[in-house]
Amino acid sequence: LKARGHSIGFVGPRYSDKNYKELGKPREEFLLTEGFEVYRIPSLPFAGSASGQARNVIPLGWSIPFVRRFRPDIIHTQTPFGTGFEALLASRIFKIPLVGTNHTHIREFIKIYGPIRTKWAEKIVQKFFSWYYNRCAYVSTVAQKLIDEMRESGFKRNADVISNPLSLSTFSPPTEELRSSLRKELGLAGPTVIYAGRIAMEKRLDVVIRA
Repeated sequence: LKARGHSIGFVGPRYSDKNYKELGKPREEFLLTEGFEVYRIPSLPFAGSASGQARNVIPLGWSIPFVRRFRPDIIHTQTPFGTGFEALLASRIFKIPLVGTNHTHIREFIKIYGPIRTKWAEKIVQKFFSWYYNRCAYVSTVAQKLIDEMRESGFKRNADVISNPLSLSTFSPPTEELRSSLRKELGLAGPTVIYAGRIAMEKRLDVVIRA
């Protein structure tokens, strides 16, 4: 977006000194460049996080002064929680269209991370997701199943599936020499599987290991 001439304001949770220390990263914003601003909101640790890095934002309108100054044409929300409520609040106050993205399979999310893991809890959260995304002018998901789930719970807005594909031209098989060198360096023997992604329960890495 920046390369196409747009200005972007990113609103996210503020992380602790401990988080930065564990990652070996400086606290300064590494994303700060011309045309890209980052605004951090006070947050608390999220106890259910598999990585220990996730944060909870209590939406009290922290981002309103930033949005008032930045005055975006569109607000994009990635979550219905915390910062998502900040986005909804700013959208209503400043009359700015809200575009939402849902990447979460709600039922699976509740089964793994929900404080109450029952069918009725799944239904309540599903209703909440549909309520929230009905406040958006447009919604995207990564799978049709997510749209269908929300439709069952009263979701009525325009929505489309926008997948996140990889360009295969970015990757190429290594030479036999490189393959042998890497296996020796990493101490690998026998069949090898490489996984690129978050290490979290919903990724079902146990299925890959058993296979």
